[in-house]
Amino acid sequence: MKLLNTVTGDIKEFLGEDTQLEYAVLSHRWGDEEVSYQDWLTRLSRPDVRSRDGFRKIQHCCEQAKRDGFDWVWIDTCCIDKTSSQELSEAINSMFQLYRKSSMCYAYLRDYDYDTFDAARLEKCEWLFRGWTLQELIAPQKLDFYNRSWQRFGSKSDRSVCEAVSELSKIDIEFLLGADLESASIAKRMSWASRRKTTRSEDTAYCLMGIFDINMPLLYGEGPKAFKRLQEEIIKAYPTDHSLYAWGIPVDKCSFEVSAETVIEDNIETQFASSEPLYGLLAKSPQDFEYSRNYSPSVGADQFYNQGWVEKTPANYPTPIGKGVRIDLPVFDSGLFYYHYIEPPVSQTRFGYFGLLLCKDDADEEVMPCILLILGSSGYRSRHRELYLDRTPRPFSSYFDINSTLTVAPEKKPKHRAGDIILRSVVGFNPDVMGFEYYANDKEGALFDLNYLVQFRRDLAIRSVCITDYMLKENWGIVLGRVQTEGQDFPAFQAGIIAVCGPDINRFREEFICEKVFQSPSDEFTFDVDSMHEIKIRVNRRPLSEEGGFIDIVDIAVRIRSAQEETLQMAKIT
Repeated sequence: MKLLNTVTGDIKEFLGEDTQLEYAVLSHRWGDEEVSYQDWLTRLSRPDVRSRDGFRKIQHCCEQAKRDGFDWVWIDTCCIDKTSSQELSEAINSMFQLYRKSSMCYAYLRDYDYDTFDAARLEKCEWLFRGWTLQELIAPQKLDFYNRSWQRFGSKSDRSVCEAVSELSKIDIEFLLGADLESASIAKRMSWASRRKTTRSEDTAYCLMGIFDINMPLLYGEGPKAFKRLQEEIIKAYPTDHSLYAWGIPVDKCSFEVSAETVIEDNIETQFASSEPLYGLLAKSPQDFEYSRNYSPSVGADQFYNQGWVEKTPANYPTPIGKGVRIDLPVFDSGLFYYHYIEPPVSQTRFGYFGLLLCKDDADEEVMPCILLILGSSGYRSRHRELYLDRTPRPFSSYFDINSTLTVAPEKKPKHRAGDIILRSVVGFNPDVMGFEYYANDKEGALFDLNYLVQFRRDLAIRSVCITDYMLKENWGIVLGRVQTEGQDFPAFQAGIIAVCGPDINRFREEFICEKVFQSPSDEFTFDVDSMHEIKIRVNRRPLSEEGGFIDIVDIAVRIRSAQEETLQMAKIT
């Protein structure tokens, strides 16, 4: 590292064995007139450098350090050659330890104009809410606060000051005073950064590497991917700490959970819609951890990974894979949920269930943090930003899988094309299970989760998708598709019922039992499938604002008649 001599102003590089010497460090908010390493080396011949605010800041820091008996000081503006990517990377990767090993840290607050400590005034200072100053506040053993005029107005070692700073920063006092950060959960450490900002998006991650004792290369230009990389490194370093996934808005009830019997009305977008995207397992930024400071690993986490639960084999450690994470989780309470596409504005019924995170709420021992996992069309799961706080005592028997291996990744937004058919909801099939299969373009046997888009192609036959409730083992299926009609330039939406071909429920006859060509822009029709079942299908046409053209939104409701209705219908058929 390079250190600045407080007497001569010379900069000298010290190797690892030379760093036993005592030195001070500066913590500050960067301004517009900072002095770089190259600027400092040429300062004597450049009056423009010596006139900068950043130059005077360095001078005052050196003078204060000299008064305190330090010959050397480290200042990030002029002690790093930022033209060298290697030196910059080494400095950032070792910065936490550089502050930790310092003998004194001067926290210079240029927007604090008072000579005594006042918590209300400190709260208005930028320094308290910047990303890089988080480690600069935590790492030093000794830290003194200085105002705009370089007057000392408080110290981290003063109890009253430390308590006020703890309250403002939401950092526990013991960690401000040097406690081992390994005893703080991942979520707690992330929460410390949740209200802090950085100028460059990559620094949101880079400024936290020391807080988590993580080293990784700097890739300026990667943007938000840096925070994803940081979390992936944290997974490798702390594989059993599920508090990394306990981010989001805490709720006691999922805001978009619905009954399988809910009939979707035309105003469903305003009634149930949420504009939140479906995320992967990892957070987008530290801001997602604003409410997560009290979550920590549960006692059962070690057993889950080292011994296994309920005679299950030990779980595999979470593994980053592609854009997602593969993880083993206990899962429970499958059901239906609404998910809202922004373009076009459509709320779609989706199948999902809850995954139990192996962490606890230190402030409420009854809470078990859980995440809602929505099944995606590619077999992976995605989660919502809500963090469900389950308070129901659950025996192991209540989980439908104690150790379910899942890949959780961000939802891919479908690209809608003119003529696409979106199946928005299916009501009345078996409400307790995911009881559907689809047969799209003669490709059979894939699980159907209501996240299905029928993309229109003129070269395909009518049968675009077929739906059946395989749990009920009925002898019919619902077909959706398009058919060319006379006088119409674009094929119309068609629905029909087809019969099972023999005992194999995966095979259907080509001919329809009954069919209906629907009129645009909206139409509905009720099929009398047999004496027992009545199927109502409704279609509404929606314009595509970006692409042009239209899509058709389809709702299906299946009703099982009562015994009396079935007798009357049988008589009618006879």
